[in-house]
Amino acid sequence: MSQIVRILLAAHQIVHVQELDGWVGTKDIGPFAKAKAAGFHAIITNDAKQMSRSLEVVAIAESGLHRIQYRQNNKHGA
Repeated sequence: MSQIVRILLAAHQIVHVQELDGWVGTKDIGPFAKAKAAGFHAIITNDAKQMSRSLEVVAIAESGLHRIQYRQNNKHGA
């Protein structure tokens, strides 16, 4: 996750999927239900194609979580 996202959301607890036991390697649909069950309120992603994949759109909607998308542009080394 980009440093700017962490700065913008500094007032919130942010946990990367890699920090959660058993979450690494979870298919794209799985984290939404897991996150809801774990008490999370939002998922932050830079996956722009997520909203064009119908199964993921359904998983997002069913979870009731907020989906926050950011763009990470490393073109200029930022």
